[in-house]
Amino acid sequence: MQPEEIFILSKNILSPAKGQIDVGFTHSLNPYSGCAFSCLFCYVREMPIQKYRELSWGSWIDIKTNAAENYRKEVRRLRSKGAIVNIFMSTVTDPYQPIERKINLTRSLLEEMIESPPDLLQIQTRSPLITRDLDLLVVLKEACKLLVSMTIETDREDVKQIFAPYAPGIRVRLKTLKTLKESGITTQASVSPVLPFTPEFPELLIGIVDTVWIDPLNT
Repeated sequence: MQPEEIFILSKNILSPAKGQIDVGFTHSLNPYSGCAFSCLFCYVREMPIQKYRELSWGSWIDIKTNAAENYRKEVRRLRSKGAIVNIFMSTVTDPYQPIERKINLTRSLLEEMIESPPDLLQIQTRSPLITRDLDLLVVLKEACKLLVSMTIETDREDVKQIFAPYAPGIRVRLKTLKTLKESGITTQASVSPVLPFTPEFPELLIGIVDTVWIDPLNT
């Protein structure tokens, strides 16, 4: 599936944290809207951002072309007021979905963060593309508290193929966590949602993550 690419100018890039992330975070940051991974369990499918779109979830991506410029202005404004800036990236998209490979929007944000770092940055992804930016992450972790959280909802590839056929494979995600950990990055496995898994699943995470976040996503 090739999503429709829509280039937009956003009014802002930092949004006040709310919902589950309002504990520990002050802002959310979404370089894109929409997500090509199009996971069947994604809660964004039921949010207004998708409900009022004519295109189906996974078939469109809004590209916030001025994201880095907005970040620079907004974080400096917050700092001038003495505000703490704890960022969760991202809540309604994956910052390392396939389009990032050519657009480099997330990378441009990391470059700005090195110049004007937040106090805390958590990057939430399920993509091995994040290792492309390892050079920036290694620098950024010295300027702020940095956590990379990799979504790993199961260790069974057959289950993943049913619920998230367009997302990267499980083994490559585990390898990505190992690479990040060996580079001195604080890592987390986000088991969200909890899908059927094997008894060996917990053992696969030993030594490659500092924490595990478990979300059964009950409705």
